Order: sequence, then structure tokens, then C-alpha cells
Amino acid sequence: MIVLLVSAVVGLSASGRQELKAGALSVLNRLGSGDPERNVILSSVGGSLEAVQELLRPGSPWKAEVGLGIRDMAQQSYKVMMGMIKGDLPKNQDKEYLIRSPVFVQPTRDQVEQYLMQNHDEQLPD
Repeated sequence: MIVLLVSAVVGLSASGRQELKAGALSVLNRLGSGDPERNVILSSVGGSLEAVQELLRPGSPWKAEVGLGIRDMAQQSYKVMMGMIKGDLPKNQDKEYLIRSPVFVQPTRDQVEQYLMQNHDEQLPD
């Protein structure tokens, strides 16, 4: 079994990370093709259109994707900032806020479309 997790790479742009994922997918497709005994699994973090679209392709080695709740992150950041401006929250607080990220494993098309619209303002192609 071959398992590859592609995550954030320090200093690599979003397009560079996408190119890295596409390259990994290409290699894994070649490694797994022609050998039904070889299990090939790709998982990543980011939730781009290309990644979640690949999850929907039958037979793809891309098996899991952690999306980024961009809208929820922005809303929470705004709430914290406004709380600090209004004086409701201390400006030097050492507090973390947990924003849940959607985890996709065998998602439906509807789940992927909803995520893309809420977080990336994108739609799946027909």
C-alpha cells in the first residue's frame, strides 16, 4: 500500500501546492495502474476545486481531503477584531479559536458543491 499525504509546504504558493498535488496524483495513478493488488491512496489539506473534484472521480487514488473553512475563519476573525475594537476582548489575549474544517471521505456531489460555494465561490463543472 502506498499512502501519500500532501499538506502545506512552507514557502510554496497556493498554485505551487496545487502543482505538487497534481504531480503526486499523476505518479500515484501510474504506480497503481495495471496492478489491482496495489492500493494507492492520496490525501491532502486545502480543499481546492481540483482536489474535491478528484474525490468524485471513480477509481481515483485521491481518497480524502480536509477543506479549509475560509468563510468561518473570516467570520471568527471579524468577531474577534470587533470585540477588541469595542473593548469587549483584551487586545493581548492568549486565546485560540477552533474553526472546524470539513473532512471529505467519499463525499457526495452535493456536499462538495455546498463546500465550494461557501468557501471558494466556485462550482463544479458539469
